Amino acid sequence: MDGPFTRYCAAVCAQVRFRPDRVSIQSELWDHLEDHAAALEAQGLSREAAKEAAVAAMGDPEEVGRALDALHSPVAGWLLRMLTWCTKVCSIAALILLFLSCRRLFLHVTGPLRSVEVWTAATSEWADGRVYHPTAIYRGEDYTYSVEGARLAEKEDSWTLYYLLRVEHKNPWLRRPTLQYLIRAEDDVGNLYPCFREQTWAGSSTGNFMSDISSPFVTYYDMWVSPVDPSATEITLICDYYGPREFTLTIPLEGGALS
Repeated sequence: MDGPFTRYCAAVCAQVRFRPDRVSIQSELWDHLEDHAAALEAQGLSREAAKEAAVAAMGDPEEVGRALDALHSPVAGWLLRMLTWCTKVCSIAALILLFLSCRRLFLHVTGPLRSVEVWTAATSEWADGRVYHPTAIYRGEDYTYSVEGARLAEKEDSWTLYYLLRVEHKNPWLRRPTLQYLIRAEDDVGNLYPCFREQTWAGSSTGNFMSDISSPFVTYYDMWVSPVDPSATEITLICDYYGPREFTLTIPLEGGALS
């Protein structure tokens, strides 16, 4: 390294108390001295004379150093470093939270893709019988209703129809309507199955909201009708608790696959 530049930069940096800034200060001083010396050489001075002249033009190193020390206060320097570190830590934490949120949202939105699989596996653990896949769809003003799957558990003393109700809604604020308490049912031989709020000991139609496979735009309900008359060949689901009929869906009970 060139002697005059090295001595000058060392003398200047010795006055700067905030040591982390000394490297950048020295680099900046060195570049300025090099540029000045190169300009003097272009005017005809020798390399050594140009370096000495460039150093002299910079002024007293202690005065320059004290001026730079005022600009690079240790308090301000450490505060800025702490803020920088805090910003980096917060950025990393924000990225981690964003990743976890996106992962949760992805699983939440894609939950309906495995709805039938989850429901079928769950019902098969505690109920045998015939499985049906109805095709009826009811499109209302705000919701679209359909039955994804149905299982008729045939027992000697009591038959129960389990079904997975799917409710689509374009507006996520409309999700989770309380249908599990409002759906009643009728069969084709004249039996009535009141909704949960009107149920009797003779029969009922009720169910549960399924949060694990619902999403902001699709809500699922694990519903059942019990006890079903063995002579019935179809069950019609009706939602009209508040007066106007919201929807009707018919589930056929003939055929189906044993499971």
